[in-house]
Amino acid sequence: MPPISPQGSRTGLVTALVIFVILFVTTTILWIYEGAERRNRDDRIADFERSRREVLDDATATGGEIEALKTASRENPAGEFPSHWRAAGLLAAAVALVYVIVVFVGRR
Repeated sequence: MPPISPQGSRTGLVTALVIFVILFVTTTILWIYEGAERRNRDDRIADFERSRREVLDDATATGGEIEALKTASRENPAGEFPSHWRAAGLLAAAVALVYVIVVFVGRR
């Protein structure tokens, strides 16, 4: 029986190694990029939460005042403040309600 000759070549081994290295480097770069994106996203979320707490504390957020502001911003039965304030959201509705109160007290 003749001896068994080697089945591969050095060129195939080098090609496989080069492909492996390219894939490893690409994966590493994408992993680093994803980590940086996640860190930036977490920082933005933390900044948003910090700024939200300055405007609206947790006790007020769970109270009934928010629902009252939602209703006031949607309905505006008295029609006392401009419609562009109504469409702007809850904080604008709160400012508008304060404005209505100041105008009302100023008339007295």
